[in-house]
Amino acid sequence: MLKYFLVFSLAVPLCGHCQSYAHSPSILTALPAPLSRLLYGSTSAIPSTAHAEGWSHLIKANGVVIDLFESEALSSPEFDEIEGWSVHSWVDRNRPGHVFHYFIQYDRLNVVFGYDLLVEPVQGTDEIRCTFSALTDPEINWHRDKDIPVVVFPTDLAPLVMKSGDTIAITTLPLGQGRIPVIHYLRLTRTDLTIAKGEQLMTRGNETEALAEFQSALDSDPRSSVASYRIGEILLRQHDYQASVNAFRDSLREDGDPSWTKVWSHIQMGKIFDITGQRDRAVNEYQLALQTKDNTRGAIQEAQHLLSEPYLEQRRE
Repeated sequence: MLKYFLVFSLAVPLCGHCQSYAHSPSILTALPAPLSRLLYGSTSAIPSTAHAEGWSHLIKANGVVIDLFESEALSSPEFDEIEGWSVHSWVDRNRPGHVFHYFIQYDRLNVVFGYDLLVEPVQGTDEIRCTFSALTDPEINWHRDKDIPVVVFPTDLAPLVMKSGDTIAITTLPLGQGRIPVIHYLRLTRTDLTIAKGEQLMTRGNETEALAEFQSALDSDPRSSVASYRIGEILLRQHDYQASVNAFRDSLREDGDPSWTKVWSHIQMGKIFDITGQRDRAVNEYQLALQTKDNTRGAIQEAQHLLSEPYLEQRRE
């Protein structure tokens, strides 16, 4: 009879606390509870042998980038028993909190391990609060076999607080303790801290260092609209018009967070087209800005004014 074990470790030192939980009766009714333990302790960073997990290993929720990796002993003679698993992850942006859903389905073992995770930046610090709970299915077709039972998650698990950039390692032991593990890693990074630092540097006029911070944020979160927008602003100030337009276009293609990046990207591109003598293209961008109906920082009034009067660049000394 198979047993399924889960071991959680944090990349930050925690007390030697552990909690136990039982499996769902629908999985193994004959096994006594508790079958396994949830262990907190320190662990190393993501090893170089781990590989990106799932179809999109970089996922953003509540301003936190969740970077997914996994490792397994491919050379183990037991590997055939667990290969062919399926993995899926999703952030539900249609509900408050932007909950992250994750599962790994072991088809040959007829069991699913999964969870929901709410990540929340702790204001005034560089920390992240992580609240795990039982897996729920988002309103998408994410190809989980509903006939395969899900390992029950502990209901009394306290939230974890960790520093930005730290890693959570979840070791699943689907074939039993002491046998082949599959280790699931989550590296959590707050890009808002890097963006805020870059914005402070911009305010002080230190554009070179600010650009480096925004690029660092973009490296951590390649779909960050605000990072691309800020890069576009700096390049516009430096009169690098083509690169600036490209950055604003990237911002429009990316995650749209915060929402004002859309209206202001159109306005900024309109200004560049005005500067470079392309009035028709500038007008088109201002009209697109108006269509957003987003008046953040007076964007609508700005677009209306620029429709009536072309933008004239104020050259800096």
